[in-house]
Amino acid sequence: MKVALIALPGKQTNQIPPLTLAYVAAALEQRRIIVRMYDHILNATGSWHDIERRQQTFQPQRVIVGGEDSRTIEQAVADSSLS
Repeated sequence: MKVALIALPGKQTNQIPPLTLAYVAAALEQRRIIVRMYDHILNATGSWHDIERRQQTFQPQRVIVGGEDSRTIEQAVADSSLS
């Protein structure tokens, strides 16, 4: 199985690495699941085009989107082809 993890930017200007998603990735990899992590925090002004292009190459069976605000997560899913 292939799983993509996407970290969304938060409201703070000083962003920290998405440690929770990194822990999830480590747990999945221990179960021999192929995981790719996309840190949208690093390029918060960028569009979903780059992440979508990489996912088309990777072709994950599951996508996990992590963020601080449920509205941000819903908007990200609605703006992308993740749904």
